[in-house]
Amino acid sequence: MGKGEMEQLTFELNHDSSVCCFTYGKGRGRAGRVQPGVCYRLYPKLVYDAMPQYQLPEILRTPLQKLCLNIKSLQLETVGSFLAKALQPPDSLSVQNAIELLKTIGALDERKDLTPLGRHLCTLPLEPNIGKMLLMGSVFQCLNPALTIAAATMLFA
Repeated sequence: MGKGEMEQLTFELNHDSSVCCFTYGKGRGRAGRVQPGVCYRLYPKLVYDAMPQYQLPEILRTPLQKLCLNIKSLQLETVGSFLAKALQPPDSLSVQNAIELLKTIGALDERKDLTPLGRHLCTLPLEPNIGKMLLMGSVFQCLNPALTIAAATMLFA
């Protein structure tokens, strides 16, 4: 049974988006195959017909800062040229904005090279701005408040 919504990682906080037709096709295929059952949809056919055919790729709907930082740590090539080779590459403005944010928080220097902070942020499974807050919280001996803020921030992401 489905109401036509799913959770997915996006730029917006707590954003339940409509599923795509492909996702619901998979659900319909499972009903009756895995165990006896029927697929019920709790929305009108008009809503189903308006659903996008496929879900937007994650690289086009999520922040790019962590990905850019990881590309820099692998020392492959420039971030922009690496991401341009993706099947559905993000637009160059999104990549530039991610690079600028990484410079702003000190993860990259003016030449777009990794700083020592950037190397540490690469090892954390967090967005770089949250990672920096936790590292600075540790340095300035206020880790508990920083952890609380990070947890609250990530709860709504």
